[in-house]
Amino acid sequence: MSTHIFNSKGADYESIVSRTGNEYSILIGEEEFRAKAVDSTTVEITITDKTYQAKVAVAGDHVFVLINGRQIELRLQGDDNNSWTGYSADESPDKIISPMPGKIVKLFVKVGDYVKEKQPLVIVESMKMENQIVAQCSGKVKSVNFKEGAQVDSERPIIELEI
Repeated sequence: MSTHIFNSKGADYESIVSRTGNEYSILIGEEEFRAKAVDSTTVEITITDKTYQAKVAVAGDHVFVLINGRQIELRLQGDDNNSWTGYSADESPDKIISPMPGKIVKLFVKVGDYVKEKQPLVIVESMKMENQIVAQCSGKVKSVNFKEGAQVDSERPIIELEI
């Protein structure tokens, strides 16, 4: 589970995002949305009982969503705009996973390296967005399970730490 602040039309909103497999639950205020990646640029968003296809693009701290012919621009807030604190589905901080299926673009660590909390570990490209995944805690890199260019899912750890 992670919390994000975003800005839309000059107003700040807090969203709580949780993941189950490749599906995401997004809670904004009292409204809950479901999202699932279809391909590299398309997301299915379910609101109440209706599902919409949305095109998503990211430019810096701006996220553009095109849904039903309407473009929504979101601006992420905070110091870690483009960072995902990676952890496994069982919320073990020693297992670093991707927030969604994608391709490893850059690995910043190797086995034996010592890392600090919030240190960038890997960049995963998904839906044409680069997600920088950072350490949730300090520790020593025990294993790196994928190489640059490899496809990853949101279930198997990319990196495992000894904490």
